[in-house]
Amino acid sequence: MDLTTSATQTIIRFQDRIQDWFRGTVTKNAENEQAILADFDPAFHMIGINGGSQTLTTLAAWLPVAYGSRPGVTVTIKDFVVHYEQPGMVLIGYEEVQELESGVNRRVGTALFVPGPDGNAKWRYLQETVLPA
Repeated sequence: MDLTTSATQTIIRFQDRIQDWFRGTVTKNAENEQAILADFDPAFHMIGINGGSQTLTTLAAWLPVAYGSRPGVTVTIKDFVVHYEQPGMVLIGYEEVQELESGVNRRVGTALFVPGPDGNAKWRYLQETVLPA
């Protein structure tokens, strides 16, 4: 499988897993936390919607706090765009829509993926930007 296809599947897999985690519909344990984190490169870095910076370590520390924090949330990913690709990396943009009882949150994600040791895409960098309602 090529890196672009693998990266797109990795985005979808993460959003499915984080949706279940936010809802609290999976068991809160180390195995499920590791399943979420398995698609991230050890050097992962993220700039979130509030401008804050996260690493894989801080993402891992945030997961237990986020568990069950958004019951009923629906996360949808759409409008994938490959911004740049070359051997060993791909930059993909997408829109994420989170539907909650309190309203809808929309954001654009721009993510850099690199191949992991198994050849599958790993998140290396993510920048999120809030979209107007």
